[in-house]
Amino acid sequence: MADALPGAWPATIVEIETQTRCRRVRARVEGLFDETPYWCQPAGLPGAGGLNQGSQYPLTLGQQIYLFFLHGDPNAGAIYLTGPYGIDQATGLMPGPQTLNDATVTVEDANKDVIIWEDETFLIGVLYSKDRKQIRLVEKETSTGIVIDAADGAAKMTKSVLIQATTAIRISCVGLLNIFSRILQLQDRRVLRLTKKTI
Repeated sequence: MADALPGAWPATIVEIETQTRCRRVRARVEGLFDETPYWCQPAGLPGAGGLNQGSQYPLTLGQQIYLFFLHGDPNAGAIYLTGPYGIDQATGLMPGPQTLNDATVTVEDANKDVIIWEDETFLIGVLYSKDRKQIRLVEKETSTGIVIDAADGAAKMTKSVLIQATTAIRISCVGLLNIFSRILQLQDRRVLRLTKKTI
């Protein structure tokens, strides 16, 4: 193909599709497209090509990505990989991953999970809005998993960790297992006379 354009092409995100939450984008490619005439699909590594598998990362307008044109044909469609960490234009520094608070601006509903990674069984996601700040490692079907909550309680000031399961939670230790707490409850009933030495 005489006009084939193989390899990775730097591009800039100009539009983010939000209806399906599949992280499809339209992008500007200098000297080629002001805006791609099609939605570019995320490569979703690892696990690309499998239903409900792959990884996603929060996107923002103006973010750099790399396009791979299908069969080297820029008119046939493209998949993309996210680029390196962006450079702060004010400081010239590369600060690293954007904050989760900034990441939610591209999510249609800020009360939904931003999926960081998932496969058919598990997902790792964040829930980040004005009132809810959680990171979740869960099994999809039953929500069995671990939730770290940075805004728990009525005042949204409590930091908590939730471990939940539908069948069993097992703790196994060949050495010392130490549970340290000022207040201990079992079945919503407080254990009385709790000291550092004895219960």
